[in-house]
Amino acid sequence: GSGWRHNFANGVAGWLTWRGQRRPVRFALVDDVERTARGYLELYRGYGEAAPRRLGIAVRGEGAPGLDEFREAVVRHGLCLVEVVHLPASDSASTSGTSHAANERTPR
Repeated sequence: GSGWRHNFANGVAGWLTWRGQRRPVRFALVDDVERTARGYLELYRGYGEAAPRRLGIAVRGEGAPGLDEFREAVVRHGLCLVEVVHLPASDSASTSGTSHAANERTPR
């Protein structure tokens, strides 16, 4: 729910280093509650026991949160995701010198 997310509201070009390769990308705030909740659920399941720490969330109660809990957290606490879209190398000239660090989610 912190203000940094507004930096990505209209999308912003930048660079992402992934597995040793630097690529031009576009970062965009995901503004759909359902998509954000599903993304958090997918990340939570993938990270296993380290999920709360890696996602920067607190989990209360028994068991793992489900989709309904993530929907509520998106609305109530402002959980958000930043989508990372890989750009063609020819677009790299327009993004040179721009660097952003965020919790990224690369679409598949």
